[in-house]
Order: sequence, then structure tokens, then C-alpha cells
Amino acid sequence: MECLTFYLDNIRPKLATLASGSTLFLNNSGRSFQKCRMSELVTKYILLSGVATGGSCGTLRHSAATHMLEEDADLRYIQEFLGHADISTTQIYTHVSKKKLHKVYQSSHPSAMTSLSIAMRKFFEAASKAKEA
Repeated sequence: MECLTFYLDNIRPKLATLASGSTLFLNNSGRSFQKCRMSELVTKYILLSGVATGGSCGTLRHSAATHMLEEDADLRYIQEFLGHADISTTQIYTHVSKKKLHKVYQSSHPSAMTSLSIAMRKFFEAASKAKEA
């Protein structure tokens, strides 16, 4: 919030023109910041950071929604966050992660603690560690 407050108090007033209206993010000409330009900047800064080999605003939205889902956020909150009119759009947009599926299985399936499932869990944990290395 500090960054947004700083932008609103110090930067936006210097960029704004009569034509700017109530647009939040303005370009250097005082016009609305275009979505494609925002994605270009996101990609640029992701590449410069070395975090990933690319990205976009859509990637960030999808990642945020996926993390919210994995942390048990209600799908309707995610729908509102993404601005989807229909919940079915959100259901398609977010996917069930393997991590979440495994967690739900372990906590709710009757055979989750059989010797076979314990062996399978050890196998998947070892495979996951090998993948991280």
C-alpha cells in the first residue's frame, strides 16, 4: 500500500492531464496505461530479475489465483479477485495442483494410511526431492 500511496500522492499528479480522468495508472503522456505495455514491463522486469524466463500480467494473475486456491481460499473469493462474472470461468482458470490433491487425499481418503499408500508417499516425496535438486 505504501507504494500505491506514494504513486497517488507524488507521481500521478505530475503525469495527470485534464484528459486523464479517474484513470489510476497513467503513462508519461497522462493517458491510460495500456494492458499490453504493462505486460511488456512485467516481462522485462521478470527477465531482469532472473526469477523466470518470461511472464506477463496473465501469468501473475494465474499464479496468484493458484496460490490462493492452494491455501484454501474459497473459489468465490478467487472469482471476485479475478473479476470473473461466472464461477465456471474461475473453475477453468484455476487448476487443482498435485500438492493440493495429495494433501486432500491424505486427509480424507480411507486408504490413505495403508502400507501401499505409505510406500507411494515415500516414492513421491523422494521423486519430488530429486526434482528439486
